[in-house]
Amino acid sequence: MAGLGLVALVAGLGVGALTAGLTGGGGGGASGGRDGTPTSTTAPVSTSSSTSTSSSTTTSTSTTSSTTTTTVATTTTTAPVPSFASVTVPATADCNATPIITVSWRAVNATGVAISIDGSGTFGTYPARGSAEVPFSCGSPSHRYTFTTQGANPPAREVRTVLQTPPDTG
Repeated sequence: MAGLGLVALVAGLGVGALTAGLTGGGGGGASGGRDGTPTSTTAPVSTSSSTSTSSSTTTSTSTTSSTTTTTVATTTTTAPVPSFASVTVPATADCNATPIITVSWRAVNATGVAISIDGSGTFGTYPARGSAEVPFSCGSPSHRYTFTTQGANPPAREVRTVLQTPPDTG
């Protein structure tokens, strides 16, 4: 309500100043002038209007990325591969004597050795290091003796061939 009174006062002052300007005198106020004529004094009026618009927009984007890497150490223990350090057989077998030969071997990284003759299955199994007397059949000019490690994979194999001594002709 006070705002309306102020507007009316300002409007009235404006009208009074306008009237005073048109009549050549002061108009509006009743104070005497030098010659006794009424004069009007109008105070200068200042009107100002200010409009301020302020707008602020803040946009914030935050992205957090996280990567987790897990490394698992794997230790693989490989069993030593079996092998033969030595295999010894005679080069020939004498069929004029008893047809038996002595063979010997030394296997490494094995628990035993199997011997087969001419691929006909296992003749016998023995410790990893040793010797044995095995037959030599005189019906054939040669025989193959295969030594195979036991106890570890892959097995090692060694093959030796023994020849028959030619018969005496004398």
